[in-house]
Order: sequence, then C-alpha cells, then structure tokens
Amino acid sequence: MFLPPGFSIAANGQVYSADGRGPYPLNQAGFFFGRIGKAALDLNIPSGQKVLLKFIVGVDTLLRNFGAILDNGHAKVTLYKDGTPTGTFSISLNTVKTNWSEDAPVYDFLNGIWATPPGSPSLASGVFLDSFRIKTANQANQSQSVGGSVPTELGLGVGIYYALVENIGTGAVEGILSALWEEVPNS
Repeated sequence: MFLPPGFSIAANGQVYSADGRGPYPLNQAGFFFGRIGKAALDLNIPSGQKVLLKFIVGVDTLLRNFGAILDNGHAKVTLYKDGTPTGTFSISLNTVKTNWSEDAPVYDFLNGIWATPPGSPSLASGVFLDSFRIKTANQANQSQSVGGSVPTELGLGVGIYYALVENIGTGAVEGILSALWEEVPNS
C-alpha cells in the first residue's frame, strides 16, 4: 500500500503519522490522506437523447460509488472500458475532495472527467463493465428514484473509461449523476 511520506503502519495494522497523529484505520487511509474524490453532473436529457461521460484514470482507482438520483424520467447507465466515442466532450466536471479537515494532506487528483452535452453521442467497441437502470416512481405528486447505482465497487486500472447515460423514457431525465472514488497509487 502506498503511504504518503511521514506515515507508517504499526504492528496492530493502524496507520500513524510521524508526528503521532492517528491511528487511522487502514481501510480508511485514503480518506485521511485526502485521496478520495467526488464529482457530480446535473442531468437534463431530453427524450430519446444521451450523454456520454469520459473518465481519464491516471492511477489505479477504486470506484466506490457511481449512481444517480432522478427527479424525473427513466434512464439506463452503462459503464465501459476503452472504445471509440463520438461526440464532443465540452463539459468538464470538477473533482472535489472529501476530507476538508485542517490536517488532511494536500493531494492533486490525477483523474479527470468530461461529458458531452445531451444529444446522440455513441461508443463503439468498448468493454462492458456494468450497467444499471433508474426511474422515478410518482405517487401523490411526489417523485422518488427507484434503483440507481452500480451494485459493487469497481477497481479501475490506468486507462480511459466511459459512462453512457441513455434516456429510455418518454419525458426528460432530470437529476444528478455522481461518482465517488479513491485513487490508490502503488508506489
């Protein structure tokens, strides 16, 4: 496991800093070292259209959560590795760290995420990784998302990954698509 300079693993499996801070549980080290990031995209996809997201992964990464919460609509989200995309990736998503404590180390994220505007982007020859569907259930003038995330964590090696978000309903898909990941450098 990669540890930032000045940190060590004790015999009890806990992580400590050189100045005695800790213990940090080993399974939460990424959080305490500031290597967990998140990003979100506001969705407003008209009926029959799609959005394609491109993830450039610059270091081994654990995708902890990838999902959506919808206010309206019915969507299918499919994750791929590699492939040949069409469409212009003109929307850059901001990466936000999850640990804002004063003693969190500064960490520059190596991963980047871009998206196409709604339209008819496509992806050819990608390797299928996972898929999920999400829709809103309406009752008494209230909408609630049903379904909506990749059911397990995914380990992503260095490379290019895509998520195709397809509106498969009759109205617009409106909501938030979000990702939470941990960058795991191995040296």
